[in-house]
Amino acid sequence: MRFLLLLLPLTLVACADPRPAEPLDAFRASYDDALAAGDVERAIKIVEARAKTGDVGAIGHLASIYDEGQVRAPSKPWKLGEPMRVRTWPGQARLWRARYERERDRQARAGDPDALFYAAQDLAFDDGPIDSPSPEVQAKRDSAHAIRQRLIAQGHTMALFSEAMNHSRGDSVRRDSLLAAAEAAGSFEACAWRAHFSTPNAYTAEAIASHVDRAEACRPLLGSREGHTFAESTLRSLRQGADNGTPEAITTLDSLRALGVFERHPHLAQI
Repeated sequence: MRFLLLLLPLTLVACADPRPAEPLDAFRASYDDALAAGDVERAIKIVEARAKTGDVGAIGHLASIYDEGQVRAPSKPWKLGEPMRVRTWPGQARLWRARYERERDRQARAGDPDALFYAAQDLAFDDGPIDSPSPEVQAKRDSAHAIRQRLIAQGHTMALFSEAMNHSRGDSVRRDSLLAAAEAAGSFEACAWRAHFSTPNAYTAEAIASHVDRAEACRPLLGSREGHTFAESTLRSLRQGADNGTPEAITTLDSLRALGVFERHPHLAQI
C-alpha cells in the first residue's frame, strides 16, 4: 500500500486536462539521415541538442545509447542494421539515466502526457515475476495501467500504439481499434502496422495490389522522415523469387505491372 500511495500522484495527474499529442519531431529526420550515412557523431549531436531542450524521449534515448555503447541504422524495411559503436566515458550512461529520471518525474508531475507515458512504461517493465508479483511490483503495475488507460482515453498516440502492440495480443478487434485511433492522430507506424495486419490470406495479384495501395497510403504521415512500409518487404520477396526463376513470382510481378501498381507507386519499381 505504501508504494501505491507514492505512485498515486502520477495516476491523478494523468486525469488532468490533456495537452494535444505533438507530431513526431522534425529532428528525427535529421537523426535518421545521420545514422543512415553512418555518421554516428553527428547523430549523437542531433539527439543531444534535442535533449538539452528537455525532451524526455531524447534524454532517455541518449541514456540507452551510452548504456549500450552503440546505435543501429535502419538498413531495410523494419530491420535494423549492424551496430555502430559510440564513444563513451565512464559514468556517462549513469549521468544521463539520472537526468532522464529527474526530468521524467518533473514533467510527469506537471501533467505532461509524454512524460506520463514514459513513467508508465518504466513502472510496467520491471524485473518482477509475471505471476504472483510482490505487493510493490503489483502496485507499480497497477499505477502504470491506470496512467496508460487515461492517456489512451485522451488519444495519446504513443499510448495507443503501445497498447495495441504490447497489451492487446489475441484481441484483433481491440488492436485494430487502437491502431486506427493512433493512425487518426498521425502515427505512421500505427498506419503501417494496421495495413500489415490486414494482409490478405489469398496470395493473388489483386490481393497484393490492394495491400500495397493500403500500405503506401500511410506514406504521407511520414512527413520529412524516411520510412518503409511492409509493401516493400512483400515486393522485395517477389523480386527475389523472380530473380531465382520462380514462375509464380514472375507471373505475379507481371500481373502487378498490368494492374498499375508500379505506375501508382513508382519508387517501388526500384526494389
